[in-house]
Amino acid sequence: MRSPLPEQTPIKTLVILDKDNCELDTLEVFGALEATLAKIARSRQLPIELLHDLTREAEGEHRFNDAVSLIDHMNEIEPRFKTGKKKHIKSDISAKEDWLKKTSKLSTFYPGVLDTLKAWHDSGTNVVTKTDCERLPLIRRIWLTAINAYNDNQLKTPYEIISLYDHIYCKPSLGEPDNADEFDSYLRQFCQTSDVPPSFAAALNQHITVFRDGHKPSQSHMNVILENYPTRREHILYIGDNYKDGLEAQTVEPAVDFAWARYGADWKPQVRNFYSKVGSKSYRYGVEEIASMLELHGVNVRLVLETSLSDVLKHFDFQSGWNLPRRTLEDALKTDQQAARNPALYRVSMPRLGQ
Repeated sequence: MRSPLPEQTPIKTLVILDKDNCELDTLEVFGALEATLAKIARSRQLPIELLHDLTREAEGEHRFNDAVSLIDHMNEIEPRFKTGKKKHIKSDISAKEDWLKKTSKLSTFYPGVLDTLKAWHDSGTNVVTKTDCERLPLIRRIWLTAINAYNDNQLKTPYEIISLYDHIYCKPSLGEPDNADEFDSYLRQFCQTSDVPPSFAAALNQHITVFRDGHKPSQSHMNVILENYPTRREHILYIGDNYKDGLEAQTVEPAVDFAWARYGADWKPQVRNFYSKVGSKSYRYGVEEIASMLELHGVNVRLVLETSLSDVLKHFDFQSGWNLPRRTLEDALKTDQQAARNPALYRVSMPRLGQ
């Protein structure tokens, strides 16, 4: 049970939560790509620097979130990949499978995140997550964190995670069709080549809105969220690990309170070194850099979360927000009746990439 809060504790009824590096260590997941590239370089006897350059030039979705498609992309554009040798095809499949397995294991919530999400849900607080991640890798990321939490007895069903978010805002995936019928086929095809059950992907997708224009910070995106969840500005809290999250909180007038998830900005040296080889040269990362950018842009940081998302519960009084229909645990269990009768269906299964 939470300790009573002081009488003058600020009230919050809407939380806008950045997902990556606030809920899970996405940087560590991204770091799994380093071993994948090294394996391909050894197999093809190519300089690792070439693969680093190809990765840096690739679309962000491939670079950060989808090594399977990244490898396919390299095969399409780089002449030195187009050998057609069986050993290289086999090696590519092995590298893809290794990446899927590693990222599956690494996709776990930070300590305290699920308890915080559940506390907000129990309080009736509206919680929306906003990310520049693309729809398909985001669906996979949420599934993996959910299945790992379920296997760790933190969720009664993986589908329970869907009930903990009122809505999710993200970017479109590469090649994503606008037509609803075409998208359904597109989503099913994604599930065939990933480790996400089609039923989960379809259920989660009902709670997703895609922003097809621009990236953070975006005033238009904030306006959409505030139109969907009419809330007094002083009752809104935006939580993010990057200075762009803080800037986005200030795009509306009056600005909404911003809590900096400092714990998510602390890059491990190995990941930092790898990113310097394949990431955008203009991107700012690391605690010192982000703190400097927050100060440079005059972002008013209401609260710094040093170690955990759950620390936020000590500083604000989270209350019921906009009264929209919400999924409950019972809804999740109904959606998941078949899997509930057969727990083996919860096991992550690797796609047959060689078929």
